[in-house]
Amino acid sequence: MKRLFKRFVGSLFLLLLALFIFQRWILSGRKPVKADFLYTQPTVFAMDYQSTADALASRGMETSVAVTDNWEADAKRALVNGADLLVLGIDTPPQDNSLLEQAKTSDSSLFFVGAYPGDAYLSQYDKAYYVGSRSSFAGELAGRQMADAFSSGVIPDANQNLLLDYLVASDECDLPLFQQSLIECEHYGIYLQNCLSQIDADSSDPLTESAAPNWSECAVQPEVMLCSSFSSLQSAIEWADEKGWQDITYVSFVNSMEQAAQAQQLGCHITVYYDAESISSTVSSLIIHLVHQESITEGLFFAPDEYGAIWIPYQLLGSAAAQPNATSNTATQQDTADTNAA
Repeated sequence: MKRLFKRFVGSLFLLLLALFIFQRWILSGRKPVKADFLYTQPTVFAMDYQSTADALASRGMETSVAVTDNWEADAKRALVNGADLLVLGIDTPPQDNSLLEQAKTSDSSLFFVGAYPGDAYLSQYDKAYYVGSRSSFAGELAGRQMADAFSSGVIPDANQNLLLDYLVASDECDLPLFQQSLIECEHYGIYLQNCLSQIDADSSDPLTESAAPNWSECAVQPEVMLCSSFSSLQSAIEWADEKGWQDITYVSFVNSMEQAAQAQQLGCHITVYYDAESISSTVSSLIIHLVHQESITEGLFFAPDEYGAIWIPYQLLGSAAAQPNATSNTATQQDTADTNAA
């Protein structure tokens, strides 16, 4: 009886050992998850593609990163070549649904950053996601800061006309940014006046016409200058210095925390920046949760909306609570998150 029991225990041990070895053999031969990163040059700012890919590679995924001139064609080619996950930095919306159809055939997931593909596009595939920021949120954040600063006297009403005299100092007029900023100002009871309209009553409104007057020809000193990029801010400051203008408040929209810090060093008082670091970490977390088949609503700080888009708010660096100065003094730096933007 004892001998029979020992044989039974020995056989059970050998069976369990065989199952363990078989499981290890199966797992060792499993193909690693392949994640490809493709982005167009204009979307280089949208996230840190290489660092995100490296972080996923450290978790055992097979990754690659490449710049593309034709993102749709290269994306479909990547899917055909076995990409399980595809991160796409796009600067133009998709032309058709062919990429979605290929992704469905391959049972692959798509993650978009940069330009928004659109609600209708994302809603057609439950494995298509977008991680990015709405420029209108940036405008709201800047407009609220401008209104608070003007109403409190931090931005002085230089000509005592009870209007905030502004100038859009940008080489590339970004309508959502500027329009939302001005709308938000008026929402808080601050009324504005475009300095260009003071010198040419018949000129086109730069916020409604594509053929806008050249902002650098303005002869009237503004109280606020709105700049859509770091380069626009640099140009505006140099131009104002050449004219000898003082006490201008600069408001700038930039593409990274680093640019925001540089903008403040130049004397920008209100700096709103696109948070590429949060975009990158969210994309990485989203991919990891999906690979491990975990609930993304519990693992992410911001959950996808009904279409699969995750909206990361812009951030504010610095405060207009510092007294305006042309360029010599750096505004007081204070990191605040626009947690209400989303």
